[in-house]
Amino acid sequence: MTNGEFEKVWRLLGSLWPAAAAKKSRVDIAVWRKGLSGYLMEDVSERVMEYAKENKYFPDLSDITAGLKTDDDETAEAEEAVIHNAKLYARVMGIEIPQVKTAAEAMEWFHGLEVRI
Repeated sequence: MTNGEFEKVWRLLGSLWPAAAAKKSRVDIAVWRKGLSGYLMEDVSERVMEYAKENKYFPDLSDITAGLKTDDDETAEAEEAVIHNAKLYARVMGIEIPQVKTAAEAMEWFHGLEVRI
């Protein structure tokens, strides 16, 4: 999450719990900024709104981040999908299954196939 995106999330928190947000110190805000830095703004905003529907008190950071995937989690899942697709494609086409360990290696393997075709 960028600083600009964090500011939007903080304004959302301030709109929903104005008195509590106004009492937060610069250190509190910096902790929230750091704690949310690995998450997507859309996911955090959605979670804030869900929390607000059920709770009248300002959330803890863990109330918002519990169960959310980080940017790193989503990147790892995408990498795994590219590797899986390369191996699946090889099986379907009846060709040797590539021994790739990274998405970059899998993409290089795919590009090598294009050259042969």
